Amino acid sequence: MAGVRVVDRRTVQERLAALPVRVCEQCGARLVLRISRGEPERDSQFLSRRFCGQPCHFAWTRETAAAKRRFEKRIDKTAGCWLWAGTIDVRGYGDFWFRGRTDSAHRVAWAIYNGPIPEGLFVCHHCDNPKCVNPGHLFLGTNSENMKDCVAKGRHKPPNRWGKKKHAELFS
Repeated sequence: MAGVRVVDRRTVQERLAALPVRVCEQCGARLVLRISRGEPERDSQFLSRRFCGQPCHFAWTRETAAAKRRFEKRIDKTAGCWLWAGTIDVRGYGDFWFRGRTDSAHRVAWAIYNGPIPEGLFVCHHCDNPKCVNPGHLFLGTNSENMKDCVAKGRHKPPNRWGKKKHAELFS
């Protein structure tokens, strides 16, 4: 069937409804969709877009570059882990102000060096060091994958199934 062109017979509204909603990573505006006529590769080009236009792309690049400079001032780079030397939260993870809010330093490291974190995914550590922000030691995973990794490495403490200690243990 060489040379046969497959044409999508759905209406423009049906094709629009089938596509996921995309928003600009810089300003949050909905991306303007230009439906192609029977050319799915052009639709896929739209779906890979991250910004509504060049001004937002350039602003995002400038912001990220400035944040990277601030971020790298707070890292103690060693041969293995890059240890966070900035603010540490109660769980032992670093905190950093990025894109208008405080976020965990390892999540910011992923965003600066690898790009945005897809919704629903966690940034996990291969090295199990909460202060580590080395992008080579980080990976993306679901909550389930993170918990399986935790159990496999022996870091998981199972909860006390019975709640508080037994009555006799409380008073001994």
